[in-house]
Amino acid sequence: MVNFCLPQVLWTIHLALTLANPISAPIVDLGYVRYRGFHNSTTGLTSYYGIRYAKAPVGQLRWRAPVPIDTHTAPRPDILNATMHGPSCIQSTPAWEPSASSVTVEGDEDCLLLDVITPSVPVSANLPVMVQIHGGGYVRGSSATYPGNALVYQSCGNLIYVSIQYRLGPFGFLAGDEVKADGIWNAGLLDQRAALHWVQRHIHQFGGDPSKVTTIGGSAGGGSVSMQMMLHGGVEKPPFRAAIAAEYPWWTPIYNDSWLAAQYSGFADAANCSSVYCLRNLSVRDLQRATVTSYQTAYSARQYAYGTFYWGPAVDGHAVPDYPAAAFRDGKFTKIPVLVDRDGFEGVSFTNFSLTTTAEVLADLSTLWPSIAPGRLAEILALYPASAYNGTALSAQPFFQVLQVVYGPIAPLNTAFARRQAVFGDALVECPTNLIAGAASARGLPAWKMVFNAGFQLHSATSAFLFSDPILGNTTFGPVLRDYFVSFAVELDPNRWATVANKTVWPRFEVGTESVLDVGLSRLDLRLDNAVTF
Repeated sequence: MVNFCLPQVLWTIHLALTLANPISAPIVDLGYVRYRGFHNSTTGLTSYYGIRYAKAPVGQLRWRAPVPIDTHTAPRPDILNATMHGPSCIQSTPAWEPSASSVTVEGDEDCLLLDVITPSVPVSANLPVMVQIHGGGYVRGSSATYPGNALVYQSCGNLIYVSIQYRLGPFGFLAGDEVKADGIWNAGLLDQRAALHWVQRHIHQFGGDPSKVTTIGGSAGGGSVSMQMMLHGGVEKPPFRAAIAAEYPWWTPIYNDSWLAAQYSGFADAANCSSVYCLRNLSVRDLQRATVTSYQTAYSARQYAYGTFYWGPAVDGHAVPDYPAAAFRDGKFTKIPVLVDRDGFEGVSFTNFSLTTTAEVLADLSTLWPSIAPGRLAEILALYPASAYNGTALSAQPFFQVLQVVYGPIAPLNTAFARRQAVFGDALVECPTNLIAGAASARGLPAWKMVFNAGFQLHSATSAFLFSDPILGNTTFGPVLRDYFVSFAVELDPNRWATVANKTVWPRFEVGTESVLDVGLSRLDLRLDNAVTF
């Protein structure tokens, strides 16, 4: 049975009448601290920004597990301002991007913060909660990257949205034996888990139900959602009940210990340090300078490929006991309902326009996957014949006009580019969606998958529809997609709750049939999945 809330126009009128009288600035009491947020009388939303969930990971807390702030701090009598976004975590850029040479420190180490957006007129005192883990290649992004206002607005008082931050780049993902001996790997992932535990302890103060938490993330955020599912081997009682490993889960290549040792050495050498103790005593600017240098040195040495971000999760044998593909194939993940999607051309934004020959593509793939034999790489590329993956067809796609705006006049795309972008997009995004949904379905869990080939068609295309302005946003697909996602968070099924009538029913992804929701430039349809599995 579908539960319809008031149509959006009537809901807006209802909000206006309910909020007609002036409301004082909202204050939430968390026991150890109080925060002052603010109401938006136009959208009917109440927001709290920059709430700290862990101690600042500075000095001797660098590359250590996050320390919860609420269990190690005496109650504060004052009220803290939560009306503005806090600083992001330290941002960085891989060497293949134009701005990579900047050593400007953007962000702050004292960044383990989260934002909470609630409906000012909730339908109950125990609302489902959606927790956003932002994307950005594990090296950039913030809680403001994917604002949840549109989703909360469309929920008609049925949903709370939380957006978290976590350590990025070398601050969050430095590995190697020295770090393991005196610290922890995957600090960024542990930050995410600490934020989820904070939600469990405190979201009831905002009117949320800690037993009804859904994680959501795009790109590295989607990868993070899947990593949270397999954290510690996949715990039975995680701090969430469902996962939207979307949009577009980014399974960045995870390399072996020798590669990680070389990464650590390159970073330490660039910082002129011979120990983790030395690194912990450097200034943020010195660490940022070392980050830029190590990015450039490693890229010149072909230690990471164009389109990848150098830093990311590692198999540490504890928090991350195995590679994601193996974990999901072997059932070593938390068993919960899942929803995944991927965009039409995931590899285009991460492929070098300078590629022109098959030999160059194979050399690039060898950098991407250094442990795979050249003969095997040739076999993989052969799955993408030039007859089916050619630049002429790719250049005819609407997204080519977007590339002209972003990069300036560029020549029509060639076949080498077309083949490489397809391999890259399938390996890092498309195959993960198939593995996640397939692994869940094979174990009797509800799973749904979408292929989104609308908007600008490239990586992150769905974001403009899901996170657009709550009132002025896209009026075609936006409300439809938000309905699916809100319904999944509220009802654990994208079809059961709606503000938009007569939507296409999104079929479950079942092993054997593998139906997906297929969103095109001007239509919404169903088809069978065609994911390539390596």
